Amino acid sequence: MADARSISWPELVVLMSLGDGPELAISGVVHVRDVQTHDAGVADTPPDAELPGVGPVRIAEDWHRVAKRGELVRRERLDGSPLAIFGHRTKWIWLEGAELPTAFPRGAAWGWSDQVVVERPPLRRWEGDDFTHPTGPAEATECLGRLAWSVELAPPAHKPFPLTLLVDAQTGIVLQQRNDGFGSVVEWTEISFGAELPDELFDWTGEVLTPQDRKAEHERQLQQRREWLRGQGVGALSVYIEPEVVLHQWDDVTGAFEATLQCFLSGAVLRRPAGAEPWDTRNDWPYETRWSDGAWDWYLGTRQDLSAGQITDLRRQLGSPE
Repeated sequence: MADARSISWPELVVLMSLGDGPELAISGVVHVRDVQTHDAGVADTPPDAELPGVGPVRIAEDWHRVAKRGELVRRERLDGSPLAIFGHRTKWIWLEGAELPTAFPRGAAWGWSDQVVVERPPLRRWEGDDFTHPTGPAEATECLGRLAWSVELAPPAHKPFPLTLLVDAQTGIVLQQRNDGFGSVVEWTEISFGAELPDELFDWTGEVLTPQDRKAEHERQLQQRREWLRGQGVGALSVYIEPEVVLHQWDDVTGAFEATLQCFLSGAVLRRPAGAEPWDTRNDWPYETRWSDGAWDWYLGTRQDLSAGQITDLRRQLGSPE
């Protein structure tokens, strides 16, 4: 590793994702200030603030305690009441303030608002352009009395503000991630490393609730939405995409090889009755197409750059041709 006065970006990525030595237990208090754009047409309550260049926003703020030992994690309110326990085989989640936890298998996917400072990011986190390129070199600083690195990450083209990370120089744990443009932050306000955290912290022996069959409910809701779209004349859409062929293994002698085919397309389509008033779709897709067919105003936003032929074909399927 570089000396205490400098560190390269690749070195910092490895430090954050893989650490530098034995993984130490962590405990402390995490503060989360979450800022989200506010859609007045959807939300029932007024916005909390108006940000220049962003518009109305909703703000949620929270402080809670975290204890982590390897993959074992316990989250609780400052008064000691549990929020979630991720044990060896089970995740106990107190859903929406319930008195009893719902027990999920350990493998159940479950994100948390503090994840960026509690969990190490996988190396794949630094692929692509979504806050993955520093705007300058990391600078030495201090955070919570510890030597740290401060680095600013450039936003992708469809996002307005950069992120700033404060990274613990010894362990690579992210001590703070903030977006000064939005005013959002996820940070440790207290932290200690190497504490003795007993097994009892990461276990629950009381009564539990059984998870709802969310998969069946989710599929029922999706089916209702498909039927609504069909009633609006919009059925299943298709678009021709040439897959990228990625070669992994090959043999120059026999011609044997192994490759994967990768196709990526994500986006959004919106419409409204045609009108002259401004229409802020708030989707921030990097590639956008807007048009009006007399009856409707349309918006198509995608992560990938579609050709004119692909857009024409989608418009035809939407019932809004040239």
